[in-house]
Amino acid sequence: MSGWYQHTGGYIDQVAQGTDNVIKKDINSSNAFVYRASLGWKPTDTLTITPAFYYQRTHSNARDDYWEGYGDASNNDYHTGVYGQEPSTDTFYLPSLKVNWEVAPNIDLITNTSYFARKQEQTLNYGTYFSVLRTGNAFGTYSNKDLDNAYDYLNLKQKNFVQEARLQSYDNALIDWTAGVYYSKTKQDFSNYTGSGRTPGTLVSGYTQYDNRYSYVNLVNTKEEQIAGYASVDVKPTEGLTLTAAIRYSHVDFDFQNTVDGPSVKNVRTVTTANTKEGAWTPKFGISYKIAPNNMVYASATKGFRPGGAQAKIVNESCAGDLAALGLSESPTSYKSDSMWSYEAGTKNALFGGKVNVGASAYLMKWKNIQQSVRLPTCSFSMIYNLGNATAKGLEATIDVRPFEGLNLGGNVGYVKTTYDDDIYSGSGSNILLLKAAGQHIGGPAWTGHFYGSYEAPVTDTVKAYVRGDYTFASHQYQFQSDPTSYGYDSGLTALGARNFVSARLGARFSGADLSLFVDNLFNSHDVLARGHDSTGSTLYYDQSYRPRTVGLTLSFVN
Repeated sequence: MSGWYQHTGGYIDQVAQGTDNVIKKDINSSNAFVYRASLGWKPTDTLTITPAFYYQRTHSNARDDYWEGYGDASNNDYHTGVYGQEPSTDTFYLPSLKVNWEVAPNIDLITNTSYFARKQEQTLNYGTYFSVLRTGNAFGTYSNKDLDNAYDYLNLKQKNFVQEARLQSYDNALIDWTAGVYYSKTKQDFSNYTGSGRTPGTLVSGYTQYDNRYSYVNLVNTKEEQIAGYASVDVKPTEGLTLTAAIRYSHVDFDFQNTVDGPSVKNVRTVTTANTKEGAWTPKFGISYKIAPNNMVYASATKGFRPGGAQAKIVNESCAGDLAALGLSESPTSYKSDSMWSYEAGTKNALFGGKVNVGASAYLMKWKNIQQSVRLPTCSFSMIYNLGNATAKGLEATIDVRPFEGLNLGGNVGYVKTTYDDDIYSGSGSNILLLKAAGQHIGGPAWTGHFYGSYEAPVTDTVKAYVRGDYTFASHQYQFQSDPTSYGYDSGLTALGARNFVSARLGARFSGADLSLFVDNLFNSHDVLARGHDSTGSTLYYDQSYRPRTVGLTLSFVN
């Protein structure tokens, strides 16, 4: 059993709207609590039964967004002008049961049963969004403006049941195999009640407010049932050589119901329903060869599959122009599955008696019928489209060096380039729009890496001291849309710069205790991690960065 609690102090100050005058400091503090328990029971030498329970609750008093141009981000002095705080609470519990039974020598039957229940509540303030939408200015004035009624209340409830059972053999001279079945049933309920931003009871676009205060109500109910069977076999025809073949079949049954209401949709209650049933085969093939006991090369080819789904119809009147530009009278309520073939080759090696461990790999991925979000630039709603094909190419390398006892140096570096294969268009007739351009990047930075070093040495017969440093980096992140001629191009959302983060720790171990001094964000990096705004043309941007330099002590004790 274990319990864990953490209070994290805030570092973003709230200022009065339209000014930089601080009215409340450190608003984005948070609390987290975790409880875990498990029990291992062995009624026989060949049977182990392990029930477990996991509970987690996190609460944040505000988001980690700060406003660009307010405070002094270059000195880690972050300010936000959000009208009111935006608390969120996320709670879940997860009971599970694992059974491991050795049914015969070198053959195990393993079952895992789990139930996941989650409840998430979040409040957002839409004061600046409504102002931009209605006036083009984040602080613009419109009739009956009321920032006390500009909150969006989001609630999510999720319940998942998962059952898996597999029979597997191991440590055989010629053939090892696995065969199993998987079943899951998921239910999810989501509600969105958006305050109107106007005085309660007044008209919104000529219509009465829902429950006298809301401009938009969205209720989503989904059910998904999945059943799958899989099998794999490892054949070892000669010493050091392993050939792998595997296959999985998945069948997904998905039910979707979406309800919208309120003056934003002219008080017409609209219910959208959809059902999709889909199955897919996903094979895997692999080969590995041990050149020497501690040196291996390998290659694999694997297919991945993501089922299609359904989405709410966008009926907000402010989105009509965006949809018309795409040649749509209404937004799509479903999207198809996408799939990917991944090809990888690499090597893993232990050298000089284990003092040096190195690994390297290269991969190629062919992604088809991509499920990708398309943002409507005026109203800022999004919908999922199937947007053509893409190719990803990547490299990874790792190294771990132990030149002498107590010293450990190492790190990893990765490179990936994912781009669309062809231009993707939407519309008809003379109204043809470019959605994605051939060669446009998908995803984040091209280069990422992490390097570390640690040294441990005895100070006395009973005390060991240690020091450790970590450095994490990422190259610049590609612009979301780089072609100015593409639909929804936003010149304000430029590519993000590189990111760097350093942490260090100095400590000692003695009599079962571990006492250490740590510093996170040692050099007070203020690199931007995320950046956005309410809609194309809005001059107010919301950013996120690392928590400023944090210094602390940790003490742990094991008896």
